[in-house]
Amino acid sequence: MRRVLLFGLIWTVVVLAGLVFWPSSPSTGGCWRSVQPTAGCLAQQAEAHDREWWTQTLPMLVFFASGYMVVGAMAVRRLRLGA
Repeated sequence: MRRVLLFGLIWTVVVLAGLVFWPSSPSTGGCWRSVQPTAGCLAQQAEAHDREWWTQTLPMLVFFASGYMVVGAMAVRRLRLGA
């Protein structure tokens, strides 16, 4: 069981490093910096945020969760085998 806990700890370090170093595209745009952006600019910003969710945030979360699922499967297997 110690090995599973060690793998869980190592994966948590990988997740934290991924959160810190995962590349992101900064939202830069001329109208996005204005104090009162126009409705068209707000729509453009919402579309960019939606695209960022589907292309960056969701894959990152799926990758991190998959590691925890593997560690959890290892733990269940160890418990069932009684080792």
